Amino acid sequence: MFNNIGSKIKTLAIVLCLFKIVGCIITGFVVMYTINFMIGLLISVVGSLISWISLFFIYGFGQLIENSDIIVSQNKKILESNSVVYQNNNVFANSTLKGNSPIPNSNNITLNEQKWICLSCGKIISSNPCPHCYYYL
Repeated sequence: MFNNIGSKIKTLAIVLCLFKIVGCIITGFVVMYTINFMIGLLISVVGSLISWISLFFIYGFGQLIENSDIIVSQNKKILESNSVVYQNNNVFANSTLKGNSPIPNSNNITLNEQKWICLSCGKIISSNPCPHCYYYL
């Protein structure tokens, strides 16, 4: 039910927009032939235009949800391939952080409070930005 909610919101936005446009046109024709022609024409045209413009906001919200789902899945893949586990100031590396550059001494690196691993090149650094790749943490 909640899988692919972004595409469901986008589909719902299109369906609601079509119903609103059809409703405005029918209402406009009824008003044209019962009350006033110009008011009915105005209801048909302006109502359909407002329904179409409101589609943008709902459809855009669905697109935002789809894009955030894509970003989350890509981030999960990145984290799985570049996993570094921190436990009690010890670093246990399971793979490389960037390309083929391995983390130095991937078994067990004891860090004190002034040292950390650069997120870009994977080397142990004590200054910001990284002196190896100039990545600013």
